[in-house]
Amino acid sequence: MLALGIIALLLLVGQVLTSHQLADMDSTSRTINLAGRQRMLYLAISRAALLVAHGPDGQSQAQGEQQLAEALEPWQRVHRGLLRGDRALGLWGKNSPRAARLLAELEPARQKVLAAAQALLAERRGRRDPARLAALAAAIPAQGEKYLLEMERLVAVYDQEAKQRVEDLRRLEWLLTGLTLLALVLVGLFIFRPMARRIRRDMAELEAAARAFEQLSLTDGLTGLANRRALDRGLAEEWRRAWRQETDLSLLMLDIDHFKNYNDRHGHQEGDRVLKAVAQVLKNSLRRPGDLAARYGGEEMAALLVGADLAGAKALAEEVRQRVEELGMEHGASPVAEVLTVSLGVASARPRPGSRPLELVRAADQVLYQAKAEGRNRVVAQVLDLEAEPGNNMGAAIMPAQKPGETAP
Repeated sequence: MLALGIIALLLLVGQVLTSHQLADMDSTSRTINLAGRQRMLYLAISRAALLVAHGPDGQSQAQGEQQLAEALEPWQRVHRGLLRGDRALGLWGKNSPRAARLLAELEPARQKVLAAAQALLAERRGRRDPARLAALAAAIPAQGEKYLLEMERLVAVYDQEAKQRVEDLRRLEWLLTGLTLLALVLVGLFIFRPMARRIRRDMAELEAAARAFEQLSLTDGLTGLANRRALDRGLAEEWRRAWRQETDLSLLMLDIDHFKNYNDRHGHQEGDRVLKAVAQVLKNSLRRPGDLAARYGGEEMAALLVGADLAGAKALAEEVRQRVEELGMEHGASPVAEVLTVSLGVASARPRPGSRPLELVRAADQVLYQAKAEGRNRVVAQVLDLEAEPGNNMGAAIMPAQKPGETAP
């Protein structure tokens, strides 16, 4: 009876500790996703600031002002949540000393970006001095380089801590299993066999739970595509492989044209249906086993094309654009077309020593912004020349915008 009591106690302790570990792992997954989203929001702030300062007309500048204000609010809220917790976002503010130090190191750059953005909004609503607007808009990317680097390090730390929790859970499983087996041997063979079966089943369930958690943390719940964390991880791995093998790597960025207008007219449930449909088109268009389709954030999606040069990547992007248009999903609130359309930016590079995956992301984001500025429902492509002098990587030639219906080269 004493041995049975010890076994029951071990199982109870194991259940409690395992549940606590799984809860921590789930919280860490949300923290990683939201920390990665901060980088996307910063890029939105940077793009909106440029539109406020250099928009072709007053309407474009006013649109940039609205986008800037809308991006600043969640950017600040998530940062506060990472520091102090936010239950609505699923953040508990429990940072390790390493993560807390990185948050402190990125704070000066974040404050300067925030101050420049707020000053830009104030200038826009006040005197509207063009030179002052341009200077404030330029200050944001000037400080953003350090902010993005520190955020990359912070997300990497969160990711390492998540992996450590998985390893801790596995070690806990083995420890409890060993203690339980020792107690079972003392009880005798007439109890050992059924208990051993139970232990194997529990271990299988725990392993399945760990695998399910890992998969969940890399998948977007709405579209079923990979999420931003999975894209970052896949891009880093393929970047290293392409560098070793001296092969091309391409990144496709997709944005649904006037998706906010669609949501406003048809409701968010129909908007979710559109996201799923476009995600399926993107996923079904990929042909290579190593290609990865991901939801980048909001209505933006991305595809990592392994071994694809610019011509092949651009052809695939045009195919995606045409297939989305052929869905024939009515979009009466779009000034572009009567049906749902997408804009796509494609960047291709051959990684070199000292280059970083972030350069490819920025290039793809830049040409996506160009596709939207040129009227949307089109593909714009760019070769990223990583052999240029340091600091000039963004100066690669941009191929002309492809009009709807044109055949990719």
